[in-house]
Amino acid sequence: MTDWLDLMPTTATFANPTGYDVYGKPTAGTAVSFKCHISQNQRQVFTPDGVAVLQGGTIQMDGVYDIQEEAILTLPDGSTPKILSVKTYYDESGAHHTSVDFEG
Repeated sequence: MTDWLDLMPTTATFANPTGYDVYGKPTAGTAVSFKCHISQNQRQVFTPDGVAVLQGGTIQMDGVYDIQEEAILTLPDGSTPKILSVKTYYDESGAHHTSVDFEG
């Protein structure tokens, strides 16, 4: 049987904002890397305000983390796509893992 962590072959780095500059752009805090599985799955999704965007993929992480949608995401290839959503998934024991959808 495959262990959950065996499905996390790579890492993604997140830097939650510590504030905003004069133009409203988030200023990055300390970057933290997490073990994860990245699925590239381009599809059209809609933001909460109804705008159509292209989702580039989903990151499944090995635990529950406080990641903000305004965080700066850095993928293993060095790209920094915008985060579309952050979700926490639960099982019978409680919070299990965090999932992040990003633009593509």
